[in-house]
Amino acid sequence: MVVPDKESSTKEIWPTFYNHEAAEAFEQFREECDPGDDRVFQTTKQPLNRKFRHVSEGFSLKVTVQRPRRWFATAVSRCGVDAKYIHTFCGRTLSSVLEKHYLDYSPDRLNEIYDEAGLTVLK
Repeated sequence: MVVPDKESSTKEIWPTFYNHEAAEAFEQFREECDPGDDRVFQTTKQPLNRKFRHVSEGFSLKVTVQRPRRWFATAVSRCGVDAKYIHTFCGRTLSSVLEKHYLDYSPDRLNEIYDEAGLTVLK
């Protein structure tokens, strides 16, 4: 689980989760990062969009920043995760009275739901 250490006056900040596949890939990725920069992803929106455009050139489908989010939402839905939690995993804010006051959105519960889904990318 990654818990953001920043706050926002305009958006809710949610923790995010990753599995062993992502942890292994991230360790390889971190070896190439600037050790003086403590940001997880040492980039900004514009270079990231350029990278997605470059990757798209080798595929018959356009790769965008939103495409992995769509893939994730579809994949965890197929694993049986309730849509209310998928919204949370995708960073959307709680909107209904039920969501705000009665459902458990604690990091422990979200982690449990994520782990139970058993989502993998490479297998």
